[in-house]
Amino acid sequence: MQTGVIGTLWHQDAGDLVDRLDAAFRAGVRNGSGAARCSEQLEGCVLACLTLPSNKPSCPPPDPVQVFKTTGLLVAADVWLVNAAQLRTHLGLAQNTCAAQLIGKLYQTEGEAGLDRLSGDYAFVIYDSDAEKIIARRDPFGVRPLFWAMIGPSVAFSSLPETLVDAGLIEGQRDAAGVLDMIARSAADRPATLTKGLNRIPAAMQMTLQRGDKVPVFKRYWTPKPQAESVPQSFEAWTGALRQKMEKAVQSRLPDAGDLAASVSSGLDSTSVVMLAERNLQAGQHIFASTYAASQEAEKAYPGMLDETEVAAQVVAGSNSISWEKIRYRKNAELTNVVIGAATWVPDADLNPEFRTAKNAAMQGADTMLTGWGGDNVVSYKGYGVASSLLKTGK
Repeated sequence: MQTGVIGTLWHQDAGDLVDRLDAAFRAGVRNGSGAARCSEQLEGCVLACLTLPSNKPSCPPPDPVQVFKTTGLLVAADVWLVNAAQLRTHLGLAQNTCAAQLIGKLYQTEGEAGLDRLSGDYAFVIYDSDAEKIIARRDPFGVRPLFWAMIGPSVAFSSLPETLVDAGLIEGQRDAAGVLDMIARSAADRPATLTKGLNRIPAAMQMTLQRGDKVPVFKRYWTPKPQAESVPQSFEAWTGALRQKMEKAVQSRLPDAGDLAASVSSGLDSTSVVMLAERNLQAGQHIFASTYAASQEAEKAYPGMLDETEVAAQVVAGSNSISWEKIRYRKNAELTNVVIGAATWVPDADLNPEFRTAKNAAMQGADTMLTGWGGDNVVSYKGYGVASSLLKTGK
């Protein structure tokens, strides 16, 4: 199951705007119609979480609890914490306390410095009504998405970027500078995105917005340590330590039960993740994998070009735990006298490989998607909302 954060703060019609965000969010993902909502409001501010149901019909309905309200404080969170048990013990909370309440109590007890204790991946919004300020954070590596937009004196948040456009809160015009920025330097460290008026919380950053201010303040709350506590003394030791860390990272992400989906290319990232995942599957688990192939027209025009499916086929060959499908790009534009722009794209989800991979995974009942797509710009809900999809559909 996955959770999405939505909310509008300091707006006289905050509840109505959140309902519009809710509808747009549900429409934006395949199983959104069955999402369960939990919301709280405080002084013209509404924060909510939508928990998406499992793709498996046999699974129980979602039970959303990632919103917390107490005197002067409102919290909504999309969180997976490594140290949740230790933090609950530290705060004297029951072990079944939801992550939103944990974050709220941590902030109440230790202030912003207490938030530095969080270890894992997360995206959350805190509204402190006493201080009349909003605090929003994302984990150090930007695993969980979180976007925002100013609407006059108010601000709206969403885990899924296009919902702010689809709900009519912003116009959703492409930002040429943002597009060029992404191509030139993958501008994941900046708030600006590909769309005018749509902003992100950068990874490892905290956004603070005081009521009445139009421009938030950003601060980096985490930086890598300059030197590991125990530094390997040789190249062999380094590579051995890296292999252990990577396998542990993949293993910690795998569910104990249920099937998975994977996007396999010829790159080292997705290939390594899929192979490590297969090695750590539990009995009865299966991976449904797919690879994008160039269109037949492209193969004819560029003979000898790299065919990623050849590499992917070798990765999954001989495995009883991986099913593999080759998905071809389809020719969708005449490549003569092409002018770069919206006209060269066909906004059809069935022609979009990212959408097709996500859809196929959901139809197979996979709840977890393994992929080489990484970083802030492309993290998504079951493959929806990736940067290329937003460009192609004009969002």
